[in-house]
Amino acid sequence: MKTGILGGTFNPVHLGHILLALEVREKLKLDEVLFIPTGDPPHKTSQDLSSAKDRYEMVKLAISGYPFFKISSIEIDRKNKSYTIDTIRELKKQRPGDSFYFIIGLDAFMEIGSWKESAGLLNLVHFIVVSRPGSRFRNLADIPGFESASAASLKAMDEEQIFQYEFSPGHGLSIVLLWVEPVPVSSSEIRENIRKGKINNKFLPDQVKSYIIEKKVF
Repeated sequence: MKTGILGGTFNPVHLGHILLALEVREKLKLDEVLFIPTGDPPHKTSQDLSSAKDRYEMVKLAISGYPFFKISSIEIDRKNKSYTIDTIRELKKQRPGDSFYFIIGLDAFMEIGSWKESAGLLNLVHFIVVSRPGSRFRNLADIPGFESASAASLKAMDEEQIFQYEFSPGHGLSIVLLWVEPVPVSSSEIRENIRKGKINNKFLPDQVKSYIIEKKVF
């Protein structure tokens, strides 16, 4: 089973997240994408963050029409800070037959060196690094251990001459670079509009919209 992992605060989840998961699943032939809302994310403060319960329920509603999308409360259930490597280790114990592919934006992946046990993480899970507006794939060459990446291929990704490139840094598992269609939406923008009374955002799933109104989220 090839299982994608899409983590995030999902504050709130929106169609940009769904479209990303659909595109990555199709292009990489994943059997399933597992959405994992963060509990206590180490790189973000709790300010402006809705409750874990609300974020979990919103994701559950948003993916309900997709049989190949699942949700896990693995990080929400954790009492302490949520670190990716702890989540991956736990998932591999729960599902020893799966191959896991961690989906992450290029901008966030550029900070991989600051993550807990980042070197060990690269040996534990495959990564799918997706394009992000304003970020360049060629900058990956600046990360120690990524010298094996082809400079020409990274440049071609930036220039949209190729749309997928896979390599393996050192003894790590594969890293797949993937160009994806950008979606002009952000959770912070949606939250700001909701506070202004503008909840009719075309990128907000109807079920999520109804939940926000009913539960007075944000």
